[in-house]
Amino acid sequence: MLEHDLSNAPSPTPTPTPTPSPTVKDKCPNGHSSTQNDLRRPDSEQEPPDPPPPIPKCPHKKIIAIYHETLPELSQIQVWDKSSKGNLSARWHEDPVRQNLDFWKAYFAWVKKSDFLMGKVKDFRADLHWLVRPTNMAKTINGRYHRNSPDFHNKLQEIGKQWLEKMKNKDTSDSSPSL
Repeated sequence: MLEHDLSNAPSPTPTPTPTPSPTVKDKCPNGHSSTQNDLRRPDSEQEPPDPPPPIPKCPHKKIIAIYHETLPELSQIQVWDKSSKGNLSARWHEDPVRQNLDFWKAYFAWVKKSDFLMGKVKDFRADLHWLVRPTNMAKTINGRYHRNSPDFHNKLQEIGKQWLEKMKNKDTSDSSPSL
């Protein structure tokens, strides 16, 4: 009789237990027939909502051009480094109001109205690198560097709302909100 050495033989693999099919019919406690693991959603959830429109990429070159056009008295951008690109992109993406060029035109016009930021008060002049840092931009918009300034923050918000409404309606007209 032959003896078999089973010490090197592979061990048998267990057979997995099948899971119930989602179409197996069961009786509910109330006697009605139902589908086990029913995957249907209520009618109100049949259509998923439209996804929000994608956030446009930050147009660095266009914003820099607006900065140069609006604020020629301030330092002109020669090198736009990775840190400044990151700061400008972050300011663009953190608020839908800032995702249009009209906002940036208004922001730079607001900067121009500040004697401090324009270097007329102290030996300091803002530049685009400084203006897009998170705390500096917030302080500038909030009027910290403007004496006797109107509530410009509300004006910037209004420009943003107009832009968002325009995007919602997919208006192709060329009208821009004005200051």
